[in-house]
Amino acid sequence: MKHWNIRDILEGIFLPLMMTVLLGVFLYALSITKAEEDARTLAGKVEKQRSEVEGLRRENQRLAEETSAIERRSPPMMEYLAREDGKLIRLGEIVVVMPSKNP
Repeated sequence: MKHWNIRDILEGIFLPLMMTVLLGVFLYALSITKAEEDARTLAGKVEKQRSEVEGLRRENQRLAEETSAIERRSPPMMEYLAREDGKLIRLGEIVVVMPSKNP
């Protein structure tokens, strides 16, 4: 009957234990790398969205200025344009929507 001492036990489990630890460290490093890549991708998307929002704000500002200029020059023109789009009616008016010729 063989007697096991601590040295024999450690020698038998040292290599598998070290391989397990190294594999764990490797997988942890891989997960961090993937998380960093995901974070960079999301940061790029956020920056793209911010840029798009800024562009839309500029366009909105330009359109507001254009609208103000038209209102100052010709209030009747504003009313005409609004009525042509079919979005403005006066109280008591009736809107008749004609069917389109194309089915």
